[in-house]
Amino acid sequence: MNWKLVQNVYAVSTELEDPLGGRFTSLSSVFGWAINIVIGVGWALVFIFLALGFIRYITSRGDPKSAAGAQSSLVHTLIGGVGLFFLTAFRFIITGLLGAEENLGPPEITGFLVNR
Repeated sequence: MNWKLVQNVYAVSTELEDPLGGRFTSLSSVFGWAINIVIGVGWALVFIFLALGFIRYITSRGDPKSAAGAQSSLVHTLIGGVGLFFLTAFRFIITGLLGAEENLGPPEITGFLVNR
């Protein structure tokens, strides 16, 4: 008979695998990525709504009520686009002042923003 008061314990490996594949190294890089996604989706929506507003205006055929509705949607889209422009500029200014060079975007497009 094997009478032991203490049983053998086998430890599990302490190595952890990164589920994101090393893409994010800090919490700020996660937020930078999320902000880039939000700004990109915002610009896409601005262009889509501008196109839809122009289509509505063209297809109004001189009807004052339809033309006014299309003009209103174009004005609201332009206001949103101007706000998004200032948000994008603010983001680049803040990252430039803080010296954060990562997550500005693909280097082929935003490489000129990094001071080297």
